[in-house]
Amino acid sequence: PEAAWAVRVGEREVAPAVVETDYERELNRFREQSGGQFDSEQAKAVGLPDMVVARIVNQTLLDLAAADLKLIASDDFVRSTILRNSAFHGPTGTFSRDVYAQTLRQSGLTERRFEALVRRDLERDQLAGSLAAGVAVPPPMLDALYRQYNEKRVAEVVQVPNARMTDLPQPTEEELR
Repeated sequence: PEAAWAVRVGEREVAPAVVETDYERELNRFREQSGGQFDSEQAKAVGLPDMVVARIVNQTLLDLAAADLKLIASDDFVRSTILRNSAFHGPTGTFSRDVYAQTLRQSGLTERRFEALVRRDLERDQLAGSLAAGVAVPPPMLDALYRQYNEKRVAEVVQVPNARMTDLPQPTEEELR
């Protein structure tokens, strides 16, 4: 019997099929970027399964926080976002219903499902944007982080053979203490 959930965040459970679909989508994206030369073993080697699960957990946490704060993306906002998306523009440079339907069909999405995904992304963006807008990093901390990140160190190692270690005095009890 298949497990009822693959990932649980709080009380929210994510079905195995959702994780599998997201993994396959990312795997296909990597394949497209590499000219089709990317297999499951390579995906495991670069940590793709863990990245997919981490993204699902993060998105679920944002969804839960947005729900707690009662953030809502209106139907008009979802619609205008879709209309502005250049992936759905036709030859005239404006929204094309045909291009929209064809793109969704190729992605295996219904309009209702895609619009729900857009709505959820917009709500997450509202939350993330409000969190980021309130954050101001103090300049001294920023400078310290910059210096640490860009710091370069050089280490030199000198090997001294044991045979060259002669005539060393024995330490006193006080020196050992």
